[in-house]
Amino acid sequence: MVSVLMGIALLLQAGSGARTEMYIPTSELLRASEMAARDEGFPIHKVRPDGSHLFFFDVAMEPGGKPLAPGYTSMSFYGNGQIIRTYSVNEQTGQIVDIANCSTFDFQNLRAFSQEVQREAGTRPETLERLAQDVGCDKLTVVNKSFAQTRSRLKQK
Repeated sequence: MVSVLMGIALLLQAGSGARTEMYIPTSELLRASEMAARDEGFPIHKVRPDGSHLFFFDVAMEPGGKPLAPGYTSMSFYGNGQIIRTYSVNEQTGQIVDIANCSTFDFQNLRAFSQEVQREAGTRPETLERLAQDVGCDKLTVVNKSFAQTRSRLKQK
């Protein structure tokens, strides 16, 4: 649960009500990123014959520790030493986008994660247009099927 998300930093006055700013701990960022990668069909715990991991995650930041996008906390997902995804979590809504590929993720467990963040922050989900604007994309592609599901359907056609 995101109750660990009690990283509520401060209350800011915004218009007529208070807005809670959230801090997403690295452990929660990792958990959300692992869920997204598994949902997409990546065998994230796969190990090479030599015992090293094929996949791993690492916090992603700009030089000097700045976030890749303001208001987002990011984690890169690597496979065989190459970046596959950069999962960026909106700190106010818990919605996840991949800034590099201009995509967002719509899987049941990620919706539950986002709802927990929104409940803690007292916010509602952002529109796809707003998320795209936040991260510098023209539009976002919604990823809601694993690779296996997509391949299976393509073979049936």
